[in-house]
Amino acid sequence: MLAISLVLFALAVLVGAVMAIIHLSSSGTRTPPVPLAALHGVLAVGGLVLLALGLDGPMRGLATGTSQFGTIALVFFVVASLGGLLLLRAHMKRGRLPGAPLGIHALVAVVGFVILLVYVLL
Repeated sequence: MLAISLVLFALAVLVGAVMAIIHLSSSGTRTPPVPLAALHGVLAVGGLVLLALGLDGPMRGLATGTSQFGTIALVFFVVASLGGLLLLRAHMKRGRLPGAPLGIHALVAVVGFVILLVYVLL
C-alpha cells in the first residue's frame, strides 16, 4: 500500500509541476486547465488515504532510524493538502494566484514526498 501511495504522490508531483509551468510561464493570461487541477487533487488525496492506511501496517525503518518518516511525511502531505484547498479557494475568488503561495505548497509537498521516498525505499 505504501508503494502505491508513493506512485500516486509521484504522479501528483508531475501533474503539479506541469500546472506550475503553465501558471508561471504565462504572463497572467493562462491558468492550468480545471481537469488537470482535479487530477492533481485526486491523485494527492488517493496517495494521502493509502499512506494513512499503510502506516497502520507493520513497522518499518527501525534498523535505519527512519521508523517515524511515514508519519512525518503524512503530516507534510496533510499540510500541503490544506494549502492546496486554500489555493483552490483563493483561485475561485480571485482568479490567478501569486507564485509565492504556489511555491510554498509545492515545497511542503516535495519535502513530504522525499521523506516518504526514503521511508518506502529503506
